[in-house]
Amino acid sequence: MFFFERLIGIGCYTLVLLFVLLLLRGTNIKTSKILFFYLVGLALMALYYKPYKTADLYRIFEIVRYYGRQSWKTFFENTVKGSLSPTADIMYWVFGRLQIAHLLPVFSCVTCYSVIFYVIADCSERFHLQRKNTTLLLFFVMASGFYIPVIGGIRMMMSLCILLFCFYRTYILKKVTLIHIVLYLLALTIHAMAVAVIAVALFSLVFGKITKVRYKILLLLFLIAAAFELNRFVDLTQLLEEKASFYLYEDTYFDIWEFIIGLISVFFELILLLRVRKGSIRLRFFEMMTVFCVLIAAVFITRFSIFHRFCVETALLMALPLAAVSVSPDASDTPNSFFRQWFAVWSLLLLIANAGRGTLSGLKFFELP
Repeated sequence: MFFFERLIGIGCYTLVLLFVLLLLRGTNIKTSKILFFYLVGLALMALYYKPYKTADLYRIFEIVRYYGRQSWKTFFENTVKGSLSPTADIMYWVFGRLQIAHLLPVFSCVTCYSVIFYVIADCSERFHLQRKNTTLLLFFVMASGFYIPVIGGIRMMMSLCILLFCFYRTYILKKVTLIHIVLYLLALTIHAMAVAVIAVALFSLVFGKITKVRYKILLLLFLIAAAFELNRFVDLTQLLEEKASFYLYEDTYFDIWEFIIGLISVFFELILLLRVRKGSIRLRFFEMMTVFCVLIAAVFITRFSIFHRFCVETALLMALPLAAVSVSPDASDTPNSFFRQWFAVWSLLLLIANAGRGTLSGLKFFELP
């Protein structure tokens, strides 16, 4: 469905990405300037993104318009008072009242990718990345399939990016200010996923330096959680078999491809962890965040929404500083030309998977009659 429209959308996304990568790799233009103009391009694509009626953004647009028809008093009494995500609801109401619902994905895109590009630019300078390595890092990020969740899902990726900003400034830049507390509160009141990620962050701080006692506690917690999920593993084989059969013989889309992309992402994350642990630059907080996200994804492998949120959106985002360190010349005494080649190939595989049947496959800017 919408094959031509999606082909054009994915083609535009890929060509813009390729152009930016060539600019980074082959020119002396400052990285920050290139990323700024790339952000403008991503925002323009977000403005013209046309979601299908089953997409999250289509439903969000309806909610925004519904909220916008209400006065503040009515909206506050009926929605904000009992909401678990009041900041997101108020944001939707503001866009609805101003009748600019179509700018919501642009706002989310600018917010999220400003943080992501800030981390890339700072990591490039901090870890002395060559331009070719910065190019690899950007390729990895844009191949990971964040774009549609950013402009289409809005809330979860906004909360995760706010947390990434706070974590990065706290544990790498060693800067803690009052604004971070405000940002944490914003993240917590935008999407409930922020609660889970902050809980993972607290565990990461506790287990930052693994001792024998902590290792045993961690193993015990993992086994207990796995035991509760054990009865669902038996159903997993049947589920995959049924979905594979439907995919082969019926014209139906299932989450099986997102599950495969999740497994590819987990493998990528494990390789990054092994690479960083052998190097001289250690980012223990982000290492442990990635480890816990992978463990949670492994435990809840039969629950697609939990599995995908932790192994793709959260783990890949939190692994961004690790990816930067993995291609840094300061991080390892071993030659990294082979690793860079592997890094590029695996990022390409992620891009193909996401564009073929993953989140990027839903990107379109028009619908033919």
